[in-house]
Amino acid sequence: MPYFYYDTWAKYMSYWHSHPQFHSKGHYYGIKKFVLQDKAMMIHHIVLPNAIFPVIIFFRKGIGDYFVGLFYQVELAVPFIAVRNVLVQYAQFSNISVWRVPSAIPIKCNIGCLSILVLQIYWLCLMVRGAFRVFYKIYQRRFTD
Repeated sequence: MPYFYYDTWAKYMSYWHSHPQFHSKGHYYGIKKFVLQDKAMMIHHIVLPNAIFPVIIFFRKGIGDYFVGLFYQVELAVPFIAVRNVLVQYAQFSNISVWRVPSAIPIKCNIGCLSILVLQIYWLCLMVRGAFRVFYKIYQRRFTD
């Protein structure tokens, strides 16, 4: 859940620094413009963690596993969406093709990104292996009884 709050703050700070004309008017004006610019993102980042997530996790009373799975499947795409956004922003800033960004950034950035990606893939493999074990046990019980 902290991701939603961090992501909102990071997006706002990026917006704030990319619009220096708002600096003289203060953060309140900047926040107002930021919220009005992207209402869907704000709804997603405020309503989801504060309303929908507690309903999905705590108040479902053991039902709705399909929807919990969908929720996590959507979250699975987040790192890849973030990487795409970073690559596109760097490409626009440097006036180069998105495909040339990995060779244009410092090697320490590539190593850092690769390290994070390896951890994400490791975590994904653990989740898939755990899901396979659970579903395989269910499959075995169904056909051995």
